[in-house]
Amino acid sequence: MSILIYLTAVCWLALGLLFLTKFAHVLQSERYHTDGYFRWVIGGGGVRLFCPEKSDALFHVAVILVAVSVLVTPLSIAPGLSLLSAGAIYWMAVDIRQKRKLKKGFTVTARIKRIFAFVVVLEIFYLWMMSGIVGGRGLVAGTVFLAYLQPFFLAIGNFLELPLEKFFQGGFIRQAKSKLSERKVIAVTGSYGKTGTKEAIAHMLESSFPLLKTPGSYNTPMGLCRVINEKMEPHHELFITEMGATRRGDVAELCSFATPSIGVITSIGTAHLETFGSEEDVALAKFELADALPADG
Repeated sequence: MSILIYLTAVCWLALGLLFLTKFAHVLQSERYHTDGYFRWVIGGGGVRLFCPEKSDALFHVAVILVAVSVLVTPLSIAPGLSLLSAGAIYWMAVDIRQKRKLKKGFTVTARIKRIFAFVVVLEIFYLWMMSGIVGGRGLVAGTVFLAYLQPFFLAIGNFLELPLEKFFQGGFIRQAKSKLSERKVIAVTGSYGKTGTKEAIAHMLESSFPLLKTPGSYNTPMGLCRVINEKMEPHHELFITEMGATRRGDVAELCSFATPSIGVITSIGTAHLETFGSEEDVALAKFELADALPADG
């Protein structure tokens, strides 16, 4: 019986890790803003992630009922464990089969690693409490419930990691600002077309000026800092970057250390409307780039 208990726990821990990375991808897309991420979760995003198809809800309801049965009815533990193990393996197989290529994939950054470290500590304590109260049955039910609690543990982990992130960011931003002090910065923002426009500008200028551009769609504070601090060479005269935003203030934050002297706004649209709230706020956010330019910008 103990082998079956541990097998079931391992299967659900693996499935929980899968769910954790999916929710972390959303958190990363929301620029680690806990409030925006949480609005997405409770606004239906969490349900859609667990249930890509409506029929998936039946699977999850059945799993929770079996887990509760294992927790409160010792007589049903053996068949319950078997069903739970099979359910976890089935769902992981379904996820692998339905894997879709996303426009911007999940990146395991240093920040994500720190957040995961906080999450792991929280979840170990939670499982220790569950197993301490109900023994092996508590461990099994706890791992099942844990998979569905991942969005909440992730939000707590992100909140706890924030002071560390601000500490690290301060040093990286000061270093990047120092490197850019003698260089002209061209920044591109907009709802659509940022990367293509940035690439076109760089292509036109690279034959006349030694320049550095951000690769791909690096458009967050730490993304820009990483490129500047690791790739900027003394001979570079221009830095060309795109600036992304999911809410008002994001572009202004980037401009505070990238200090552009030329700005390009490609478009105003409805991207990230769930966090901006209105197209007017999208426009105000993008025009933070124009506001940050010097008088002769």
